[in-house]
Amino acid sequence: MVYSQLKEHSTEFAPCLVNLFFYLSNELLSIIENAGRLNIPMPDVIKRAVKILKGESDDK
Repeated sequence: MVYSQLKEHSTEFAPCLVNLFFYLSNELLSIIENAGRLNIPMPDVIKRAVKILKGESDDK
């Protein structure tokens, strides 16, 4: 029943879901950045992903 209602109104929910994912990912990125500033250990993969998302180059 819920699935059929969601299917009928999916175009109404799409903008809401886009906004939700945008704000969730933005807040997650902010939390990860702050953790890095506090020198909390995190995997190199996450550090590189944050640099890429912030637009910083990884030139050495």
